[in-house]
Amino acid sequence: MSYEESVNRIEGIIAKLSGNELPLDQAVELYKKGMDELTKCREKLEQAKITVYEYGDRENITSEANN
Repeated sequence: MSYEESVNRIEGIIAKLSGNELPLDQAVELYKKGMDELTKCREKLEQAKITVYEYGDRENITSEANN
């Protein structure tokens, strides 16, 4: 699942939880699913950050070698 799909799922969960019409057990289950999706999003963002930094470092090394 992509980052964007996970964000959409989280937004859907938030909308359902905001409705105040769910039984407690269902609300708790949805909350857990939302937190799981949030963890996945954070992991994907962290991996993207690492990739960008690694690419930037590689570009800096190449630029310095050419100067």
